[in-house]
Amino acid sequence: MTLYKYVALKNNKEIFESVIEAADERSAREMIRNSGYIPVKVYLDDDEKPLLKQAKTEKVYLSLKEKRLFTTSLQSMISSGIPVVEAFAIMESNLGKSKLRRIAGDIKEKIINGYTFTQALESYENTFGDVYVKLCRAGEMSGELDIVLDRLSQLLQKQALITDKIISASVYPVIIVIMLFGLLGLFGAKVFPALLGAANMNGIEVPVETSMLVSLITFLQNYWWLIIIFVCGIGYGVVKFIQLSPVKLRIDSCLLGIPVVGDFVQYKALANFTAVLQVAYDSGVPITESVTMAKDSIENEELRKRCEILEDMIYKGKSLSEAAASSGIMPPDFLAMIVVGEKSGTLGQMLKELSDNIDKKVFAVVNNLSTLVGPAFLIILGVFIGFILLAFLKFYYGMLGSF
Repeated sequence: MTLYKYVALKNNKEIFESVIEAADERSAREMIRNSGYIPVKVYLDDDEKPLLKQAKTEKVYLSLKEKRLFTTSLQSMISSGIPVVEAFAIMESNLGKSKLRRIAGDIKEKIINGYTFTQALESYENTFGDVYVKLCRAGEMSGELDIVLDRLSQLLQKQALITDKIISASVYPVIIVIMLFGLLGLFGAKVFPALLGAANMNGIEVPVETSMLVSLITFLQNYWWLIIIFVCGIGYGVVKFIQLSPVKLRIDSCLLGIPVVGDFVQYKALANFTAVLQVAYDSGVPITESVTMAKDSIENEELRKRCEILEDMIYKGKSLSEAAASSGIMPPDFLAMIVVGEKSGTLGQMLKELSDNIDKKVFAVVNNLSTLVGPAFLIILGVFIGFILLAFLKFYYGMLGSF
């Protein structure tokens, strides 16, 4: 009999190491399987322990819907008792998106080579995000990976709903902009060339408004590529400038002071904060680390500073409700739910209800923004059409008066 060391998967989730006596490697693997474990690596006692290389970090862009598809697929199979390696093998063969199949296959190979699920997932931290990986680690350590994945799926669904709501609110302004360019194209290609031809033939003076509009249309027609380059260059410079820490902090502070827009920024940040906090806390992550994870989900620098105050107070032993009240991160209306949750021992449930309430606030604010943006763009469209009509009518009546 020979002594073998092995790395195996326990309860479909936990990677562990041990030793076993067997006649050969094949028998050792069979004995490990008969013990209810999944062998990952089997090697001789006098061999060097297989070293795990640092997983190469990769960046694959996934939409929220794609992340949710990946998460729900994995969660449904693990909760059904399918071993995690087999689950990824099934996903590698059956997921609709090629990039999802590639990620599943890569993670499967890493687990087979001795990585834990979280260690393999860390190579895609830039794809799924730091919070996602940390929550999966907490689920793997607690043996509740399927439960954490289910909560992550719900979290991704909430974020997708908010994003879809914002996109749907942006459709109307985009249509109006397209109409503006359509009008410019129509008058530039059909109306004004015919009128200018008649005016030149009869020596009629062209009004200033008409000349300005014709010059603008001609410039757009001849140098549209230059405009695209200019807009992209300016946009890139503005984005880089805004990303500077002092500038971003100043802009984020100003955004919070704008009516309706400030409400949207605050409630959207709070929606992410409370959702991550609830998922982390219910997954057994300590409240201090849960707050840190939730803080990392906030993009607004001013609100992030308030979260840092809350985080510091939590580490100093203050309750979540006391820290939230002192930091100013949360409107007073929501603090009562946290207090009730802490006193009744149902903080996780209260955080879930709070997250749902904040989601409703986000939807309401987005509707308010849509209500305000629509008339604003109609006014812009009206002014633009009015200018085109003024240029056309002055030119047209000038022509009539010359005959």
